[in-house]
Amino acid sequence: MNIISEKPDSNFEFFLKLRPRPIPQNEALDFLVQIAMGLDHLHNDQHITHRDLNPANIMVFDDKTLKIGGFVVAKKHDLEPHSVSKIKYFNSFFAAPEVLSQAVREVLTPYFQDIYSLGLISCEMMAQELPQRVDIDNKSINFY
Repeated sequence: MNIISEKPDSNFEFFLKLRPRPIPQNEALDFLVQIAMGLDHLHNDQHITHRDLNPANIMVFDDKTLKIGGFVVAKKHDLEPHSVSKIKYFNSFFAAPEVLSQAVREVLTPYFQDIYSLGLISCEMMAQELPQRVDIDNKSINFY
């Protein structure tokens, strides 16, 4: 794991708020590829689940390079990447339904959480808004 000493220009949340919408398709695709490649490195090379991937934890540099940050609740997997762990702090909107439906936040922690969050980031970027949660119970989360 490397410590990034570069100073980002902003985070992706702020960048999206200032950006004229809609974001051109080729630029949005480039952003998604950068985030996906960062996740691929975390998951397959470093065996880390971020567990709090959201636009505020993605740094934006002046050349539109994106880097994933905010590893406060990240989990390093040893030889057993599907171990059970407890998640205490995270951005609940970007959390996978499986995480929210667990009363004690015990979930299998492969990488599904980060992939789900990437999907919501993609939705926010392309649709210019996030789906609204209107019904949360222990069995399902409905988006409208």
